[in-house]
Amino acid sequence: MRNHESAESLVIVASASDLLLRATYGMLVDGEACTLPQLELLEATARAVQPVLEFGESGLAVADGLSNLLKCRVPTTVRCLSHPSAHVRALSISVLRDILLTDSIRSSSKPRRINGNHNPSYQYLNLDVIDWHADIEKCLIWEAHNRLSNGLSMQFLYHDHDIHWHFQKDEADSSYS
Repeated sequence: MRNHESAESLVIVASASDLLLRATYGMLVDGEACTLPQLELLEATARAVQPVLEFGESGLAVADGLSNLLKCRVPTTVRCLSHPSAHVRALSISVLRDILLTDSIRSSSKPRRINGNHNPSYQYLNLDVIDWHADIEKCLIWEAHNRLSNGLSMQFLYHDHDIHWHFQKDEADSSYS
């Protein structure tokens, strides 16, 4: 999965979004040993979206599936920014940066059944209407409020210089009081 730009890796990632969803479930439960591989899967997924679109019409559905997975995992990835492990925090930043790069992706929205399941979590997303910046910012605000309400430190939550969002610590403090 580390060689995410090879055709073989893209095919694996692209054809396994439901497996990726299960493989990334429960992040932060077992600490660094389990969280790092899950973040690596998310990073490979985020980086695969753009090249998958180069597959043409068939790539649109795959990109939507991968984007759906990423959208489901944004809140947990943001929570990883406060992880005690510097490696987990750095990889979380990398994943979020890669997700933000998908902002330029365009696709159509078509509901679809997978294995006879018409579950909304499996519907195609319209990548034109996904506002990754807003989604990440909303998760950051929630995480800040959650940490403040539980008396936890926000030491690492605001030390990200690689992701450029318009969220300020003062806004979280003032909007929570």
